Amino acid sequence: MNSGWLESALTVFRKEWRSEMRSKHGLAVGGLFAVLISVALGFATKNQEPDPMLLAGMLTSGLLFAAVTIIPRIFIAEEEQGTFTLLRAMAEPSAALFGKMLYSTIQMIVTAGVMTALFVELAHVRVADPLFLVLGAFFSALSLATSMSLCGALVLGAANRWLLAGAIGLPLLLPTSVLSTLCLAQGFGSGVVNTSSSIQALVGLAGLTMAFLGLGPLLAPGLWGVEPADNLTQDVAESTEQPSS
Repeated sequence: MNSGWLESALTVFRKEWRSEMRSKHGLAVGGLFAVLISVALGFATKNQEPDPMLLAGMLTSGLLFAAVTIIPRIFIAEEEQGTFTLLRAMAEPSAALFGKMLYSTIQMIVTAGVMTALFVELAHVRVADPLFLVLGAFFSALSLATSMSLCGALVLGAANRWLLAGAIGLPLLLPTSVLSTLCLAQGFGSGVVNTSSSIQALVGLAGLTMAFLGLGPLLAPGLWGVEPADNLTQDVAESTEQPSS
């Protein structure tokens, strides 16, 4: 990565951050989704002591639904708002995708932290190993954010973008869900999962994150296309032109 590429990626990240700070749409959706799922899961386990593996599966399911709901919006909104051409003029495809992945990761980490804390509090869950619980939620958020970012990039331009993003994400999210459940189960004190298996699951989640993080920018030029500068300039001018009164 050269300095120009990294600066372009950070520019896209700052654009996403400032846009979110103005509208707060993503934060509101993510926070509301985290609260609703945590309340539902907490109510389902009220006055019960579920198996730690079951608790881990419930929390993993909540994180999966949150990722599928929140992350693709960051990409699909560009086309729905007519700003996708402006994004391509702002940075080359690989840098633009990396910047969006970075923002998606931060948003998913915050969502996972809020959801995990609320789930433990509302469900009155006994945390046997806080370190594995925190690491499991953190690396799960990384893997979910990067995989769903790749799905969001893949469906731009498709007719049924939201539905297609979830369908494409199914094979990508399957290994993440299994590894995430193993890590979180260790945090909740499962006797089925040992420390060695949990460490291997954490390494697996980190490996998936690196794979998605490297694969996305590599595929971005082919996914989003590279148009001549003159065409991009003309498209940007047409997309930002205001109708005369």
